[in-house]
Amino acid sequence: MAIIYTDEIITATEYNELRNSVGWSVPTNRCAEQALAHSLYICSAYQGQQIVGSGRVVGDGSLIFCIMDLMVHPDFQHRYGIGVRILHNIFHYLKVHACPEADILGMAALGRERFYEKMGFVIRPTDSLGAGMVMPYAKLLKY
Repeated sequence: MAIIYTDEIITATEYNELRNSVGWSVPTNRCAEQALAHSLYICSAYQGQQIVGSGRVVGDGSLIFCIMDLMVHPDFQHRYGIGVRILHNIFHYLKVHACPEADILGMAALGRERFYEKMGFVIRPTDSLGAGMVMPYAKLLKY
């Protein structure tokens, strides 16, 4: 059966099913719905009625774009090029919406950095760019 790609918003249930399939934490449906609704762009892949991949873009819509939550169900990884196709669709969106001065950021799951590097991302730090950083929610509570 063919893989179909769409840029229609996915449901919180589909999003959480994919997160669970790749071993990520699963937020409440309410949190997932809010995150999805505030995404700038979402590309998803389906085989029949089953979601098999998704990725989204968050940011300010002009200068900052971050590619997040690029997920491919383990049963479909390394077989159909789903992650590459989702990123190509995201890149098309970014070429239309990003300013030339925009920063395009990516968050890679541990061990997946080389995939992004092959797609044109620069792994940080470099001579001119510092390390990317993240603050876990638990650390935020200290402030």
